Amino acid sequence: MMEKTNVLNENTLKEIAELINNHQQFVITGHIDPDGDCVGSMLGLGTALKKLGKKVRLVLEKPLTGNAKPLKDEWDFVYLPDFTFEPEDELFIAIDSGDLGRVPNFPEHDLTIVNIDHHMTNSFYGNYNYVDVNAAAAGEIIYSLINEMGVQITREIGYYLTVAIICDTGCFRYSNTNANILKIVASFIEMGIDTSRIYKEFLGTHPLAKLQIKGLVYSKMERAFDGRVAWVTIDNKMLKEANATIDDVYGIAGDLRDIEGVEVGFSVLEREPGLIQLGFRSNYYVPVNKVAEAFGGGGHLRASGASFEGDIESLPDKILKKIAEYLE
Repeated sequence: MMEKTNVLNENTLKEIAELINNHQQFVITGHIDPDGDCVGSMLGLGTALKKLGKKVRLVLEKPLTGNAKPLKDEWDFVYLPDFTFEPEDELFIAIDSGDLGRVPNFPEHDLTIVNIDHHMTNSFYGNYNYVDVNAAAAGEIIYSLINEMGVQITREIGYYLTVAIICDTGCFRYSNTNANILKIVASFIEMGIDTSRIYKEFLGTHPLAKLQIKGLVYSKMERAFDGRVAWVTIDNKMLKEANATIDDVYGIAGDLRDIEGVEVGFSVLEREPGLIQLGFRSNYYVPVNKVAEAFGGGGHLRASGASFEGDIESLPDKILKKIAEYLE
């Protein structure tokens, strides 16, 4: 993707709404390995734009996996290998993507980039940027944006935004849950949205391989700092032994965080030789976004990650040293 130009450091939601209302053809994307919040937000905004008679293409790097997979048939998604820009394209909207490195590798273009996000590590890479770090989910921002655009939120839009909010709050269990999103979802429940079904479909159902790899992972868990930090190292051999995929170990860091007495849980995953994916979760006081930043990543205060090129064997010690800086 081309570098940003003519950057407006921060915009109001009204400015973003006016910009969108004044254009007709859009390319909307989200971060690589998109989750339910990212895709639900894309679908919510895309559906609202179609109600206005605008042309929208939702572009993904590849077919959906993880907790966004149930949304795979909700739209005629365009996958990046099949995507080309059209002369009529006007705005490029990136949702839930903290920096250009998290946006799929699109062909070069000179479209105006609109960056809509809620990560505190956002790099303000757009020509227009709306970043609300107090929002529990990107879906919360999209809800406000659609209202600002003057579009009535239908049950279909409400469904997509409920998926987004439930996925990013862990069905309201995480510390990012706020009063505003509870009010928003309450209005969706009044429309007939079944939150318990969404939880079951997107967060509460797991393939057998996921449980098998978790059992193997837990047997190899390690702890440090009097049990306040728990972590696992997951290599390709472990995945093959459990007949599991990378998607099956999604959320492992959060499970480790939930162990009694643990403040930080983290995972070190070998995606491929030399390429490591790190996941960090904390409970009360360790800013894991700062830990992730030390390894080229970022994210939320209590939930962050990074991709790192290096030796899987030496990484845990380096990570523990960084975490130690924030332990009370």
